[in-house]
Amino acid sequence: MSAAWLAPLRARWDQTSPREQAALRVALAVLLLASLWAVALRPAWTALRSAQAQAAQVHAQYIQVLQWQAQAQALRAQATAPGGDPRALLQASIATLGPSARLVTLGAQLECTFQDADGAALAQWLTQARLQARTRPLEAHITQSGGRWSGRLLLQLPAAP
Repeated sequence: MSAAWLAPLRARWDQTSPREQAALRVALAVLLLASLWAVALRPAWTALRSAQAQAAQVHAQYIQVLQWQAQAQALRAQATAPGGDPRALLQASIATLGPSARLVTLGAQLECTFQDADGAALAQWLTQARLQARTRPLEAHITQSGGRWSGRLLLQLPAAP
């Protein structure tokens, strides 16, 4: 049942000494193990080692996404301004930006202009505009000179419920 080409190899095998046959078997086993390592095990081993580094990176990204989610939920949870009128809330607090600060209504937008405002007061007013009045910045042209801020902001009012 063996193929014709196999007969000369079988005859040669029968002529070799048992010691040579054992050495050939060992060489064949080493060759098979090396092939198995090169084809199946080494790529899997490399993938496993790189997966550990990637897992740490993905975990860091996951933590960042959770932080962003918490920030988004905190922004959603902020209460609207008392009375519910964002224009009135911002108009009442515009004086914190200085005597030259003005707030003008342009339809569904507000334009705020100010000169020589304190940085902390500007940051607080912007936070109030975003979180409590729920406005959205459309344009900002702001400059700083000597620790004081001047500029123009265009804010989008929230849609009426």
